[in-house]
Amino acid sequence: LLVALTLAMTVAGIAGRSAAPANWMADQRRSTYLQGPFGASGFAEILERFDVEVQRIREPLFRLVADTVDSDEWIAVIEPVSSMMDRERDQVLLQLSRGGGILSAGPTGLERCFGLRVRNVENAFDPPNTELVLDTEIDYEWPTHVFDWIDEDAEGPFALFGQSGTPCDVRDVLSSAPLARTVEGSVVAWRFTVAGGGRAILLAESKFLSNEGLRNTDIGALVLPWLLDEAPARVAFDEYHLGFDDGGSIFGAVWRWMTNSPIGWALFQLGFAAMIGLLAMAIRFGPALRVVDVRRRSPLEHLSAVAVGLERAGGHAAAVDLIANGLRRRLSRTGAVPRGGDGVQEWLTALGLASRGKGAQLAIAKLSRQVRNPHNTNGVLEAAHAVEDVWEALREDKKPKPS
Repeated sequence: LLVALTLAMTVAGIAGRSAAPANWMADQRRSTYLQGPFGASGFAEILERFDVEVQRIREPLFRLVADTVDSDEWIAVIEPVSSMMDRERDQVLLQLSRGGGILSAGPTGLERCFGLRVRNVENAFDPPNTELVLDTEIDYEWPTHVFDWIDEDAEGPFALFGQSGTPCDVRDVLSSAPLARTVEGSVVAWRFTVAGGGRAILLAESKFLSNEGLRNTDIGALVLPWLLDEAPARVAFDEYHLGFDDGGSIFGAVWRWMTNSPIGWALFQLGFAAMIGLLAMAIRFGPALRVVDVRRRSPLEHLSAVAVGLERAGGHAAAVDLIANGLRRRLSRTGAVPRGGDGVQEWLTALGLASRGKGAQLAIAKLSRQVRNPHNTNGVLEAAHAVEDVWEALREDKKPKPS
């Protein structure tokens, strides 16, 4: 019953879970691990199709940059859900200063190092016209985020002090060019080049890289060439600040699932009930019960079985003679065998004369009749019973009279 109940609850849980909307469909993080409409797994797959190696970083960025950085190595930061620490941000900028590339999409905090800030125009009281000014006709969604200079009088990147008071400036900027503008003049995408060969592509709108944007619009035909024209050989996506840090052991994952899933709690309760049942069954009340009743067969039962077997085999006379001779041998061990002829019949006659009790004489006479006529129905079985009767009667008489 417990196993059947467990299977029923498991099947019901799986059926309900498959029918319910998947959690990852509503996850709005721009992660390359998520295949929902808000994820960015499609962007990573497209890069792999263009022979670009995709790497996912699931640890803090404290040791991101080595002593040497190739010019075709890029790091992508797409709208993180947790902010970077100063040391992590410095490592990303070090990637740029040593000749690598940076792809930033959405409000990542890196745009502030270039003197920019991301402005959300979707919730504005009087939203401006954010339609892109493009050279080609493509189907796309209007951006809801645009770039503004932090210093409205600035005409280019400048040194900016971050929230922690640590300088966060990108120095030695060789060129800066907007990649896309809106009708009202706001920039949606910037491209920067710094001394040493470093390049940075900043996107104010992260949904340009989402699965929904790449699938339902033609924005991919606009954004992907900006990155692919830089000929990147490897793009490392920051997944740590999207909540996808290195997991623990498989036991930890199973424990988290058991404690966070209704099915897991049901299995916990069933396991607890099973343990209580086993403990209750282990307690024995009263004396121990004998499960198997062992009973030894009597000699009469063995003789009856042998007699039936011999009778069915057709050896009536031989069987009766063997049974009578068996009695003669048994009596010979007691030293009470009367003298007589060599035949069984003569011996039985002498035994009957030597017997004292009437019961022994009647049993011997019955056995003598079976020896004289062994072919009657059930003759062998009756001879076996007669032998036992003779044995028991002679034991009662203790010792026969000498002949």
